Amino acid sequence: MKEQNDRQRKGSLFEDEQLPSEDSTSKKEKPGSPLMRMAEPTQDYEVVTTPFHGWFICKAFDEKGRRIPYEFREADTHGQISFWKSGFHPMSMFGAFSTTISIVVYFFTLLMELYFASYVPEVRSYAGISWAISLLFLLETIVNFLSPQARGNVHYEGARYNLKDWCTHYLKSKLILDFVSMVPWVQLIVLPDYAFPLSLLRLLRFNKLPKMMSHNPLLLQFITGIESIGGIGAILSRIIPMGVVFIIFLHFQACFLYYVGQLNRFSTWSEQFDHWRFFPGGIEAASTQDRYLWVLSMSIGNVFQMTFKPQTSLEQSTTLVFIIFGAILYALLVGLLSSAAVAYDASGRLYRQKIDELTEYLNWKKIDGVTKRKVISYYEYKYRGKYFEEQQLLADMNNSLKMELAIITCRRLIEKVPFLKREVSDGRDDIYIGKISTALQAVHYVTGDFIFHQGEIGTDMFFIQTGAVNILTNGRFITNLKDGSFFGEVALIANVPRTASIQAATNCTLYRLNSSDFNAIIVEFEDMKIRVDQIYKDRMIKIQQASKQKGKGISKMM
Repeated sequence: MKEQNDRQRKGSLFEDEQLPSEDSTSKKEKPGSPLMRMAEPTQDYEVVTTPFHGWFICKAFDEKGRRIPYEFREADTHGQISFWKSGFHPMSMFGAFSTTISIVVYFFTLLMELYFASYVPEVRSYAGISWAISLLFLLETIVNFLSPQARGNVHYEGARYNLKDWCTHYLKSKLILDFVSMVPWVQLIVLPDYAFPLSLLRLLRFNKLPKMMSHNPLLLQFITGIESIGGIGAILSRIIPMGVVFIIFLHFQACFLYYVGQLNRFSTWSEQFDHWRFFPGGIEAASTQDRYLWVLSMSIGNVFQMTFKPQTSLEQSTTLVFIIFGAILYALLVGLLSSAAVAYDASGRLYRQKIDELTEYLNWKKIDGVTKRKVISYYEYKYRGKYFEEQQLLADMNNSLKMELAIITCRRLIEKVPFLKREVSDGRDDIYIGKISTALQAVHYVTGDFIFHQGEIGTDMFFIQTGAVNILTNGRFITNLKDGSFFGEVALIANVPRTASIQAATNCTLYRLNSSDFNAIIVEFEDMKIRVDQIYKDRMIKIQQASKQKGKGISKMM
């Protein structure tokens, strides 16, 4: 059994897409140790053996919210899968779903408790909701008590408390706030004028809400999905939380302003505010929903312009505080919206700027209209509405990523060239293809452009990714080549003149392979060097034979 577990664990080391590198290095190393997991073979880590272990005790998500497959879940730093040693794992499936439910309950409490405490004078009418929230908070407290967290803000497994130490820590530092916020004080101390302040005791539990949201795997997956939206995803992922905070702020303001007015029994509201002056019976005759919606509209007015007209000193000071905080939130929201507008289609904006700059340059140089249209057509085809500094982007990547991207783009093109194929199966075939792919350079031509002319000494081979080219000999059309074809391969193996001219029949994208880059690559692959040298010798023999036959023909004519 132990050998089987070891094989399963070793297999997981090579599943990079399923287990992140941070997780794979942390489970067997001491905090801060640079050694990989294989460096400590003496520690025996159990793998999942029951559904309870896989769903409750073992880590099911990494720190980015990515799910760890069931077969790769194993014990954390405590070595053995045991509830009595490590408790519920906060990043287990159970931990992820329970935290998500707690977040929903928190927001429900923030909205409904404050609303009822401010607008519903009969406290007993919402006793069921208050006690239900208390019951959910009690269940959350029990789960938190049995779910050891990491010390401080450290994420790696080695920093987690064991269950015994965590229970001691929880009782000393967290239980009091959780208990105070769990009790439905509004129902126990029935004083309508103090219902709103008593309901604020619920908010003591909200000090852990930011950490819960930032570490919740399901929420992280949702944010990742938003960030994947093209153009504005990254900004949108910041605007949505700010929008939620803004709405909660308006709701809190609407509840608090109404509570302040209620302390004075709305002595001036029916006379002072036009809305209630023309309302039959004034504010006293309005329903709870009418009162809330009206005060909420006044709260929105305090953010943009002051529409609430405070009368008493308490109302004036309260309104002033909300105006200041509202202005700050409004400024942050406007700033994020402005960033979203700037970030949207950034590459498209750079493209338009590039075209405007190019047009201005051509006008300044007084280039004729035909050439100007051709140059602009080239840029339009090359960038296609999106301007990227491709070489600069690739320059920031490591060689492995560059090679991987190049292989994805160019592998099929290279494999169509017979003398470029390498199938030795010595473990270096992919390395060879990767080096050739990395050496390729994308070039663009518009209709009518000549790639090269007959008689030139060639140093480059070309692959057609998109488009078509015409082959011309002595100015006469011979044939054409389309997507996936190649030409000019002789230039890689022999320093001879081009035997034909190549002209772009349509707008086309080609990949160019230079002979010097190719020769530098095949030096590392002796089999390819021998093959190319043999092809070069055969080619030169054919050229010499053709020259001799041509010479004989000329002598006969003379």
